[in-house]
Amino acid sequence: MTVFRRQSFSFTTFTTVFVITDPAGNLPVFMSLTARMTPNERKRAAWQATLTSLVVLAVFRTSLGQQILRLLGISVASMRFRAAVLSAHRRPAAAFRPRGGPRGKPGVDQRRPSFPSEFR
Repeated sequence: MTVFRRQSFSFTTFTTVFVITDPAGNLPVFMSLTARMTPNERKRAAWQATLTSLVVLAVFRTSLGQQILRLLGISVASMRFRAAVLSAHRRPAAAFRPRGGPRGKPGVDQRRPSFPSEFR
């Protein structure tokens, strides 16, 4: 394996793991769950969460992960479908908006009327 291929593979792997773990999206959740902890307890919780996610990712990366899914009766195709559904559910406006669609305030659908003022 050439150096370029190795670097490319490492970059692709890092990017995939970074996207899967979504640190920017999980930061507010972590901060709210650890709000009453001391800085040392928060640091310990962060390390524990990091190591736990590393172990889970490593287990499912190996063939052991496929065996666990097979034991539970879950196919890889159904996992991909589930990921697509969850992805569309998290960002429905971005997933279903046609290209060149309305550009207004973020998160506001310009095609629907807004709620009456007493509901705001």
